[in-house]
Amino acid sequence: MKDEQKTILVALLTITSIFLLVITSCDEKKDETELQPYSKIEPQPFPTTYGFPIPEATLIAYTQDYSNPKNIEGIYTHAWQIWAGLTTKTKLETTNGHKIRIFESWRTPQQIKSEELISDTNLFPLTLPHQLGHGSANNQKQLAGFVKYSPAAEKHVVEQGLFSQKVAKSLIQSGASQILGFPSRSIMIKPVFLPVNLSKGSNKNTIHVWQGPPKDTIRTWGQSSWPNSSITIVEKNEEADGKSKFVISDFIHFKVDKAFTEPFGDFKHGDYAVLVGMHVMTKETTRWTWQSFWWSQYPDDPKFPSSKLHASFRSKVSLDQASAHYAMTAAYSTKMPTQPYINGKNEGESLYAYNPYLEAGFGPAGSDSPVLLGENEDGYYQGKLVQNNYGIQTNCMSCHIQARWPLNSKKVNNFYNGDRYVAFNQNYGKDTLQLDFLWSANAALNDFK
Repeated sequence: MKDEQKTILVALLTITSIFLLVITSCDEKKDETELQPYSKIEPQPFPTTYGFPIPEATLIAYTQDYSNPKNIEGIYTHAWQIWAGLTTKTKLETTNGHKIRIFESWRTPQQIKSEELISDTNLFPLTLPHQLGHGSANNQKQLAGFVKYSPAAEKHVVEQGLFSQKVAKSLIQSGASQILGFPSRSIMIKPVFLPVNLSKGSNKNTIHVWQGPPKDTIRTWGQSSWPNSSITIVEKNEEADGKSKFVISDFIHFKVDKAFTEPFGDFKHGDYAVLVGMHVMTKETTRWTWQSFWWSQYPDDPKFPSSKLHASFRSKVSLDQASAHYAMTAAYSTKMPTQPYINGKNEGESLYAYNPYLEAGFGPAGSDSPVLLGENEDGYYQGKLVQNNYGIQTNCMSCHIQARWPLNSKKVNNFYNGDRYVAFNQNYGKDTLQLDFLWSANAALNDFK
């Protein structure tokens, strides 16, 4: 009997040991899996929640009469709908717990051209914004960001070979003057970030926030010029006061760590990268729609080129705590009322729409940030003749409509210019291919040099 009990006891101990070994092995495998970054993050399509894309005829009709409140409501509501879609959180999550938003899941032109898959380690490939590669703009060098294309836009690039010099040369030699236009579901974005560090004793926890353009003067207006603009970012709600101290969760942000993104410039491991601005363009019209967003201290009362009116339509969409803290400006034409796509004139009221973090610091030759060196033209603003040659007098459409690639020159003088009308069929001479408003396509054709 004792031998029998001993045999049973040994058997039970053996079974228990095997069971524990299996459990431990499973846990180890689970831990190993959790520590690995996603090998692939699938770019997520823009949601159809708000009826995107809206017909071109509807959007163009809004620009015919800016004095009609219904038209203004249509433009501003649409811009907020785009923002809501972009900032929607997906079901995807990185291994360090970051919940991926729609726009974050997309690929950059560099990644599209190199056929690089998205993973934890390359979700945020920070680089210097193209705008800051012109002129000095010294007070904005801390910024970093990237350009990303929606899946619909990426598909068009791949199918048409639009980043291939061989394809571009073939089009030009065949007599083409423009690439095939992007489909209406295409979206391009340019988000920009500032670095902050919330470690105890850090002096890297403040940023400048937009307080509006200078009063009664036109000049370069980069971040260091903004009066009373410094705010402190804190980690806990109880440390914030909603005036000069704001919690990190009030910002769209990501952590700069070894498993997530490489350090770049002032962005070091351990920092947070906080989203301070984003240009957004959608191909719902032939000339695209243009809207820009930036973080606002007082999102219900943002400063020009936004306003209380712009902000009032934000309530028509659903936004989380961070996304609701941004201001918006929109421009679906360069003039009010709009000019026709071709054979128009540089007439009417100037329509300014710029991002404070990207263009406000620009000026003409002779200024402290000589960037607007393109073909600036006088215009009218609030009934007065203006030169439209400073960053706070710009409109994205005026520059992007000139995006092109010349066959016989690696680079084109794509200097920025102030708000002005440019015809869709403007002739840039022989052997030049127009790029459907995308300077990022020019960069891709030049291998991003």
